[in-house]
Amino acid sequence: MKNISKGFSVAGLFMAIAAFFGLVHIATSTPATPISNPPASNSDISTDATIPAGWKTYTNDQYGFSIDYPSSDFVVATDLPHSQTMTYMGTCTRNAILCYLGPGTDNIPLDAASVAVSTDPSVIMQDCNAPNGHADTRQQVTISGVTFNKGDISEAGLGHHLWANSYRTYHNGSCYEIDIRIESHATPNNSEASQQFVALRNQLTQELENAVSTFKFIN
Repeated sequence: MKNISKGFSVAGLFMAIAAFFGLVHIATSTPATPISNPPASNSDISTDATIPAGWKTYTNDQYGFSIDYPSSDFVVATDLPHSQTMTYMGTCTRNAILCYLGPGTDNIPLDAASVAVSTDPSVIMQDCNAPNGHADTRQQVTISGVTFNKGDISEAGLGHHLWANSYRTYHNGSCYEIDIRIESHATPNNSEASQQFVALRNQLTQELENAVSTFKFIN
């Protein structure tokens, strides 16, 4: 019994010394850095906008959204005869809600511009937030408090060209997509016409972007 008692005392002494130095190590060690969410990307851009005077509001109760637009340049697409909105790339016919019909001349071959909105409840959230086919997602934008994934789209065929931006978000169990499109049928035939074409295209792009920045869900 004595031998066991002595052995226990010696072992106890070593354990006490080890515990003491262990506590000292813990007290003097640098605490672990807590895991946190990554910082927000610089590409998180808010596009909320103040509505200019003279703009009108388009409201779609069926799909639950509204958008403001410059009535001097754009009209509600459904207010136009279908034959009038027909273009090669279907800019004002494919789910378009707002439409601009361009001069479409040889000097300024801009045919149409539009804002289109579509919704698909069969697309799951993960696929909705992924790049949209040939539209490479470049950044996230916040519109009226909702985060959208924005990407560029470019199509061409038989001398026609389409420039577009696509915005996607998942809302109330459905994938919403907003597209802005500008369509031309040829390349301007001289430098002056080219400058006029580019200036008009840039103007429309800005107006379309401004209109999208007013997009709101109403349910």
